[in-house]
Amino acid sequence: MKKITSILLTLVLILSFASVSMAADQTITVNPLGLMGGVLNAQYEKPLGNLNSLLLSAGFVNVGVVSGFEVGAGYRKYLKGERSGLFAEGDVSFVSVSAPGTSATGFAIQGLCGFKWVFDKGFTVEAGAGGSYITAKMEGYTFGGFGPALRLALGYTW
Repeated sequence: MKKITSILLTLVLILSFASVSMAADQTITVNPLGLMGGVLNAQYEKPLGNLNSLLLSAGFVNVGVVSGFEVGAGYRKYLKGERSGLFAEGDVSFVSVSAPGTSATGFAIQGLCGFKWVFDKGFTVEAGAGGSYITAKMEGYTFGGFGPALRLALGYTW
C-alpha cells in the first residue's frame, strides 16, 4: 500500500507542476471515499470545451488478499457551469485483479451524476452517485457485476 501511495503522490506532483502554458482549468482529484472499500483512485480532467471534459483515471485495489489495478478514460458534460457545477459523466476502465490461486481481467463501465465546486486558490470538491458494471469475475470471490458508484473527491484545479 505504501508503494501505491508513493506512485499516486508522484503523479499528483508531476501534474501540479505541468507546463505553464496550460490553462488554469485542469483538475486532479483523489477519491478518499474509496479508501473505506480498499480502493485508491485518482482522476485527471482536461477540458475539451467550455462544458465538456476528457477524464483519465487510475486506481489500485487492496482488499484482504485481493489486489489489482484499473486504468480508464471517460467523458464529462457540465449541464450549466463552465467546468464546475452539475455534471453527468461516463467512463470505461480496464480492470485486473488477483488473489491466491485466481485472477481476472475485464472492464468496468460507470455512469455518474454529480456536482463540482472549485474554491479560491483551486481547492476542488466533487460529489456524485451513479452505477457501475464490472465484467471481470473471480471464482470464490464476490467481485464483478452491478454495483453503486459513489464519489466524494478532493483535489486541485490549476
